[in-house]
Amino acid sequence: MEPTAFICLTDVIHPVRHLVKDGVSVMEQGSDAYLDWIKRSLKEHEEITLIGMEAAIPDIISLVLRAGNQGIGYQEIRTFTTQDGLGGNKSCLQFRMRRGHGYIALEKRPPRS
Repeated sequence: MEPTAFICLTDVIHPVRHLVKDGVSVMEQGSDAYLDWIKRSLKEHEEITLIGMEAAIPDIISLVLRAGNQGIGYQEIRTFTTQDGLGGNKSCLQFRMRRGHGYIALEKRPPRS
């Protein structure tokens, strides 16, 4: 996955990923590759947008929280709905992340005005 300013998850992330490294079978957490993708994207781009659609919403939240544990914070969160082309709607959750801004725990954030 190449670094990009826009990452959209439409499907759930498989919890376990099977890799072969140097001829050895290795299992790793499925979201590790996506977290690495976010980090590499922030090295290339000042700001990136992450979107989780429908079933992928819990995965995008998990990725943002894991990134926060590593000091990568988000600047903005919003919800929206888009049409699926079949007359239905899809729920979406969007995070905007910027390079260089650390994670601020929810309980330490200033109140909204």
